[in-house]
This record gives sequence, C-alpha cells and structure tokens, in this order.
Amino acid sequence: MECAKALRLFDSLKIMCFKRREFSNLLTGYVIPAVFNVWKRQQQCLLNSIKDNPICIASDMRVDSPGHSGLFGSGSSLDVDRNIILDTQVVKSTEVKNSNAMELESLKRQLAYLEQSDVNVKKLVTDRHSQVSSYLAQEKPDIEHAYDVWHVAKEYIQTIQEECLKLRNDFSTLKKAISHSKELPPEEPVTLVEKYLDGKQRKPKSDIVAAKHSRFTQLALPGVDEDHCDCSGKCATRRCKCKNELRKCKSACDCKKEACKNV
Repeated sequence: MECAKALRLFDSLKIMCFKRREFSNLLTGYVIPAVFNVWKRQQQCLLNSIKDNPICIASDMRVDSPGHSGLFGSGSSLDVDRNIILDTQVVKSTEVKNSNAMELESLKRQLAYLEQSDVNVKKLVTDRHSQVSSYLAQEKPDIEHAYDVWHVAKEYIQTIQEECLKLRNDFSTLKKAISHSKELPPEEPVTLVEKYLDGKQRKPKSDIVAAKHSRFTQLALPGVDEDHCDCSGKCATRRCKCKNELRKCKSACDCKKEACKNV
C-alpha cells in the first residue's frame, strides 16, 4: 500500500495512528464503495448522452508489471471525439489462458458492456495486438478496426533507422550520398497505407485451397492431378486414388500389379 511507509514512520516515532488493517477496513468499507458508486452514476450519465449514436473509441490495457508476467490488467475504452473514459474492465491472469490473453478478454468485456448500454461502436482504434486483430476480423466485422498511429509510425521509424545505417556503410560522406541520389530515378508516390500493406495481403482463397490435400492424398481441387494411382499396397482401401474415385486400376497406374485387388 501507499501508506505503508508513512505508517512505519509513525510507528518508529511512537506517534499514535491507526494500523494497516484498520486502514484496509476503512478502504473496503467506505472509500472504495463511495468511489465506485460515484463512478457508476457518472458512467451511466455519459452512456445515456451518447446512446444510439455512432462513436469512435480507442482501447488499450495497462498491466501491473512489465513483460508477460502480469497478474492484473486494466483495459479502458476512450471516446475519441469527447475525450472521456466510457468503461474500464479489470482482468486477472488466472481468468484466461495466460497474461498475454488478458487484453483480448478485457476488450470483449468492454464491447459487451457498451452493447448492453445501447452504444453503437462504429470504429475501434487499438494497438497491433494479433489476438485483438483476429477477433475483430472474425467476430466483429461490422466494427471498423484501425491501428494507433504511434504503433504504425514505430515500425517505419525502425525501418528508416535500418536504411540509414545501410546508407552510412555504403557512403562514408554526405557528398557521395548526394551524388548517388541524383543518379536514381524518381519513384512514383505511394500512400502510407499502400506502403504498410505492401507484401502483407493474404493469398487468394483459390490458391490456398489448391495447395491443400484431402485426407485421401487427393488434391482439394479436382482435375489438377493425373487419374492414376501409385499405391504400394493392395489398393483395397480408399487411400488408393482409383478406389476412392470408384474406378478400377489401369495399366497406367504405378501400383503393384501382382498385389492389386482393384482390378
């Protein structure tokens, strides 16, 4: 507690004061309930004022210790236009799989509470947490998801620093760097979003499906492979391509002719 040092000082100076347990009882019985009731009344007034209006919120979580060993996490929702906190949810690491999953659980509770209060969340701004991005893409597609500018800029700053180090190694003086830059043709301007998404687009679904195989070693898309089998057994199960397609093995098949039973 914050009062521990003061209580130890009073105790060493023989100054009469309440003990730590009494202080904890005062907090539990009076201070915390009073603060909680005031916050709930103010929160309800805020939610009633923005009810049924599309809003943009920003959400992030604070953890009681750095790294991935936090015990408690406190996630808050901020109304970006009005600059006010709408909700705060506290999550304990034992409630989820690990401490890294506390942020997603906190966000779920925040969105659930806002939905119960008839608050229309149109846009949500978060950091680049992979679990949060996946959850919003799959479970909340109607909410527009955006990354915080600071996290996007952080990646570009690191990239710029790496490129500057390369240029410093290649060109020892500024004069050489300027002369080299004049020889380069000007590039076409691209937007910041295009730069960020460059190389990060997902493959088309047809390409992903074509690369997968079925459980019977048959390609997921028909007509890609040849119509003969190369079994090393008796061609008696559906693992055999010919048996799976309800046809007899032919002379073009690479299976063992003396052991084949699908003839």
